[in-house]
Amino acid sequence: MGFKFTLNFIILSLFTLLLLGQTSKLKWGKVNKNEINYKECSFERDANAVILADVGSITMNNTYINIFRHRRIKILSDKGLEHGNIEIPFYIREGLESISQVRAQTINIDDQGKIQKIKVENNKIFEVDLNEHWKAIRFTFPAIKSGSIIEYSYITNSKNFSFLDGWVFQDEIPTLSSQFSAEIPESLDYRILFEGRKIIAKYGHEEPVNKWELDNLPSLKDEPFVANYLDYAEKIRFQLAGYKKLNRAYGAGFEYVTIMTTWEKLAGEILSSANYVAYLSKRGWARDVLEEINIENEDLEGKIKKIYNYVARNYQWDDKNRIFPEKSFHEFIETKTGSNAAINLLLTLLFQSASLDANPVLVSTRQHGKVTKSYPFLSQFNYVIVNVNSGDKDQLMDGTDHHRPFNLINQTSLNGEGYLIDAKASRWIPIIPGESSQETTYVNARLDVDGNMEFDINMRFYGFHALNRRKQTDVDHFDNFIRDHLATDDVSLTSLEIENQENVYEPFDVKYTLNTSSSYLETNDILYFNPVLINNYEESPFKSTHRQFPVDYSYPFKEKYIILMKVPENFTLVEMPENKQVKLPGDLASFNYLGMFQKDTYRLSIDFEIKKARIDAQYYRALREFYDIIVAKINEPVVLRKTN
Repeated sequence: MGFKFTLNFIILSLFTLLLLGQTSKLKWGKVNKNEINYKECSFERDANAVILADVGSITMNNTYINIFRHRRIKILSDKGLEHGNIEIPFYIREGLESISQVRAQTINIDDQGKIQKIKVENNKIFEVDLNEHWKAIRFTFPAIKSGSIIEYSYITNSKNFSFLDGWVFQDEIPTLSSQFSAEIPESLDYRILFEGRKIIAKYGHEEPVNKWELDNLPSLKDEPFVANYLDYAEKIRFQLAGYKKLNRAYGAGFEYVTIMTTWEKLAGEILSSANYVAYLSKRGWARDVLEEINIENEDLEGKIKKIYNYVARNYQWDDKNRIFPEKSFHEFIETKTGSNAAINLLLTLLFQSASLDANPVLVSTRQHGKVTKSYPFLSQFNYVIVNVNSGDKDQLMDGTDHHRPFNLINQTSLNGEGYLIDAKASRWIPIIPGESSQETTYVNARLDVDGNMEFDINMRFYGFHALNRRKQTDVDHFDNFIRDHLATDDVSLTSLEIENQENVYEPFDVKYTLNTSSSYLETNDILYFNPVLINNYEESPFKSTHRQFPVDYSYPFKEKYIILMKVPENFTLVEMPENKQVKLPGDLASFNYLGMFQKDTYRLSIDFEIKKARIDAQYYRALREFYDIIVAKINEPVVLRKTN
């Protein structure tokens, strides 16, 4: 039996999983002294609640897969009471899932040491609609307090034999014990994907087992700059590879039917699906559009830009992430509104009809999670974009937002690699930003003899920085952004001009003027002046002393700030911040602070750059110190004295 092994995941074949008579130690309502007396999580002392035990199992019949779960939680403090509100989502489209046999109770210990059990009544358990595809079971535990033990159990009934709901061993609070088992008929052949260091270390061997248990698992805390913390969780997943069926030939016995395909075959199946054919075959319609937008005399970039602009400006995204369009081609063309799949398949059609080498690319958005390339799990993807290849260069595109130029894809798609589907040569393709992201600020400042100051400021944004600012001006006026980032409130905005709001192929420019009064002058005619007027770093985003996950910025970026301030003769320099240069190990990031005072001019230049989109957790301590230095330095004032 062959095994695929990497640092983060392992996949193994599980042809027969039979429950070996092992039973869980967790019994409904039976709590022991250790659970009653449990006060603090030894490996996460600030935890306000802890999962004492989380037990799950899979069983099957001819119609349903039944996934049972029983969870017991100890509330350790009043802050942990929030964990008494439970929501269990399930997928309802095509009747694929339902929830049954829900039960829940609170277990308290009274002053005499007696156990009290308060049941969650059936009429307090509600089924609610989340959206068109999902519902949820919701309930709240009664009589919950610090020291309570709460437990609940339920069964998920699923018809999805091809891809089973797996098991996530970790949660947002620490877990003392998590156990999962599977009872799968001999006729079904499942592949199991193991993800996480602990589960691989414990079960990464050739003998398949049907029960997995991990202990003392830290919480999955939602930290800054993490796209999806479940990417780093200890978990397992299942996908059907094949099954045995009775061969109708007399005496032939059983034959094996393969379900799992290769990536190449999967690509072929997608391209030949009715949804894709319905969009990509409309060449007559596409030729009429190409004639209308007139690309005949354009070079490659000109053709791409005109086609992209036509789609992005004429069709509206309905905010739905799909890999197959929901609307028919004609309905989409008529309503001009649809999912990302509809928009980007239309874009692909037009590119192909213009004789460009264009193909759809399957991606998993950052919120959806990382893709595992070892086996073709289609459910790993939830989004489709477009690639145009010019022989030596790939150009990824996403036509769902008119604020973006063609060479800038949706930020949520920046999630590793995508799978380009082509009838002849499907392949993996890196999903990278198509344009550099940068913010530059130039300030010309004047200080008059009375201590009043005036600032002419020009801010220029590129790439994702420009995209975010353009979209912001659609929501509220840009002066809100300015006021939110000013180092002081004691200023007035006297002019504001925005350039290239609609021209997405040029930098987004904002020009404005600020004035301050002589109230900056302190006693003894001392003026304290922070030269960094637009302060993006009033405090560090990294508060925790430790971190589990990599820091994921999604894309590299640069920020540059320059100020020149004219100082009149009746002011002299008392003190200015020292210059500073800091780099992260491995040249992952840099910060340069360079100020000088010459004759009648103070000049400050700041360069800040994150050079890698992803910084591993091993560098977190250095990164945290790096940001502490930046915050301290940017908030240091220049001190001037008025002499007469």
